Amino acid sequence: MMEVLLKTAVISFFLLTTCGAHNLSKRQSGDEDSSTIDVVYVGDFKFTEHSVKGEVYIYNDTSIIIDGFVYDGQGPGVYINVATEGNSRGEYMENRIVVDYPIDDPEPIERRYSNERLYIDLPRNLKSTDIKWLSIWCEIFGISFGDVEFPEVNL
Repeated sequence: MMEVLLKTAVISFFLLTTCGAHNLSKRQSGDEDSSTIDVVYVGDFKFTEHSVKGEVYIYNDTSIIIDGFVYDGQGPGVYINVATEGNSRGEYMENRIVVDYPIDDPEPIERRYSNERLYIDLPRNLKSTDIKWLSIWCEIFGISFGDVEFPEVNL
């Protein structure tokens, strides 16, 4: 099992006036800026298919950010899944829970993503600190297109 390193990153959000989007940038510890927030870096997607890429962060107790998300949109029945039980990739797969993205939208992810930021709100009964694994999961074929293991975190 790969050891997941915990890195705490300070993330800066700047409003881009031209398009209304946010620019995410990692900042060094000790940098002071009124527009920064603390998040916990979880890791990058591993074991990827369909061009899946992205950095996963815990934003707060009930939200996760996937930054720089890339997915070719070609997989059928693809959902974001998490697991709160298990000790290995196989056990996580057996205990996965579908997380609607966007929230309250039970439809599969059917479009292409190119270096986008996803703000994922967890269902009411889940806390980000309870998550052990996150996957871009294909229900039709029962495989992960990319996943990341979460370290134990205290927010």
